[in-house]
Amino acid sequence: MNQSKLGIVVLIVFVLFGNVAFGFISSAAETGDGRELQWDRFDVAIGNIDTANNRFDVVETYRISIETGPFTFGYRDVALNRLNEIRDVSVYDGETRLQLTCSSLPGTYCAQKDGDYFSIKYYFTSSVRSGSQRTLQIRYTVIGALRSYSGGDQLFWKALPEERAFPVRSSTITVTMPSDRLPEKTTSYPENWRESVDDETITWQSPGDLGKDKTVEVRVQYPHDNRMKEPSWQNNYDLEQSYIDNVQPIVSLLLVALTLFLTIGGILFVIVRYLSRGRDPKALVVPEYLTEPPTEELPGIVGLLLDEKADMEDIMATLVDLARRGFLVIEQNKEGGILGMFASTEFEFHRTEQPTTDLTGYEETLLRGLFAAGSSTSLDKLRTKFYQHIPAIKTQMYKRLIDEGYFERSPETTRSRWTWGGVGLLIVGSVLFWLSRDITIVSPMIFLPPIGMGLVGAVMALAGDYMPAKTLKGAQDAARWRAFRRYLNNIEKYSDVSQAAERFDQYIGYAVAFGLEKDLIQQVVPALKTVPVWYYPTHIGGPWHGGYHQRRTMSGGSLTPGDFSLGGPGGLNDMSQSLTQGLNSMSSGLTNMLNGASKAMTSRPQSSGRGGGFSGGGGRGGGSGGGRGGFG
Repeated sequence: MNQSKLGIVVLIVFVLFGNVAFGFISSAAETGDGRELQWDRFDVAIGNIDTANNRFDVVETYRISIETGPFTFGYRDVALNRLNEIRDVSVYDGETRLQLTCSSLPGTYCAQKDGDYFSIKYYFTSSVRSGSQRTLQIRYTVIGALRSYSGGDQLFWKALPEERAFPVRSSTITVTMPSDRLPEKTTSYPENWRESVDDETITWQSPGDLGKDKTVEVRVQYPHDNRMKEPSWQNNYDLEQSYIDNVQPIVSLLLVALTLFLTIGGILFVIVRYLSRGRDPKALVVPEYLTEPPTEELPGIVGLLLDEKADMEDIMATLVDLARRGFLVIEQNKEGGILGMFASTEFEFHRTEQPTTDLTGYEETLLRGLFAAGSSTSLDKLRTKFYQHIPAIKTQMYKRLIDEGYFERSPETTRSRWTWGGVGLLIVGSVLFWLSRDITIVSPMIFLPPIGMGLVGAVMALAGDYMPAKTLKGAQDAARWRAFRRYLNNIEKYSDVSQAAERFDQYIGYAVAFGLEKDLIQQVVPALKTVPVWYYPTHIGGPWHGGYHQRRTMSGGSLTPGDFSLGGPGGLNDMSQSLTQGLNSMSSGLTNMLNGASKAMTSRPQSSGRGGGFSGGGGRGGGSGGGRGGFG
């Protein structure tokens, strides 16, 4: 599994889906500054009910205990969606009535409409300190919250705000009906509140600690009053409740079915697509290992054929193979240091005069990229320049796969279509999930299809790596090359090391493509009898003294760098050790350079419960009032 791709998918899910959860959580967030209090009591009394004029009074009495203070103000926001108006507001701090003014001064309060809420913000007469208690009272008149039905009018009220920053320990709700409109039916949501009815007075007592999130709605039905007009909001509310009662269950069922269809169908589509067109054809039986390259295919393409991804190992294998075939020379030098210690290794690349007529497109592009500034260059010079040639090299390598009949379509194209298609579907699903929280009236299950869509998108994105399929030729050749790779990975098991050493020059490019160059060098170099002619360890001296451009003897003859008889001080052992260190250093240096290409490609060199039995009005969650409450 591609870990970076998995990380991207997880990040998208976390950011987009997580925003919704964060929004829900943050809506009930505390002060966040370490201050704490609790409502010891949150009592609500509803009285002076005028059924003809559709109005009643509400008195909310709080007894709060401060654990960690101080607190200077409180607020109560009443939702306006199921009532017409809030008026005649007064606030008491103990026995002191606060002054109505929006000055934010101690002993004042401000009462005004704020969007979909009627906001009451009050400032204590004095700061409330840690360990103290305070009794507060908010009084207001509600206009247009009673509901008119021919079978019996209703008072339906959310007594406790849904959004509270601090816990409520106990609560009593009292409703006092007029003597000519005694209660016919009563209930609370939830129904576990202890209820008692005494003529015109109904009382509900909380079952225990309510915490920060438990609320209550109380509901009373009484004889219909013909004098009361239906409130302006009731018709839309009743239509909404009719939809919830009669249509929403069907919509929810359809949404569940749609989600199952999208999720199961989408995942099955991915599986069937993989089984039918994503798997490689079954190759014929091949030997456990092969001691020779099974075909004349180039090392970079072999590496690409096996892992289906044009990566830095494939490009580095091509570079080494071009050197082996005489198109360039790799020279190793050491600079600086003290008494031979702490010297830095430097690599230079020299273009030979060998013509490029027989090279493939990606090999020519690689050579042009290396020697864009002249016939010689160094690894340091390539770090901020070579990156621009890598995309073209990779594209041409994928084209070679198709031209040679290993694939019908570029593996990168197949991967990209599945991966980005899946990511796109995941993003769409995540956005729809985020938007669904605002249309839950359609159905509580409205968020399910986006989740299913996002899940299918994630599966598609993760399955992209498995979708490229080789042709029969590609599968058969890949099986043979895996057998050869198995041999290179276990040379000491399958053959004599000295025999492998004779073919080192032939093997090294493939070893680099397989990621086995370090093991090959470690096993084979001690048995080498010649140094590869494309590798110049100039820092050793001897026949390599003077570097690649100064290779002539005084008599005009040519030195053969691969002849260890000219080895100079230290002889064969020193040269063998130098070769080992040099090739390892070369491999490490090129790997670091090419592995950093992705960074270089994006950077540039720096520039300057339902109410069954009631006459109407739906059920739980349909009460007027509610809203928010807290302190600061």
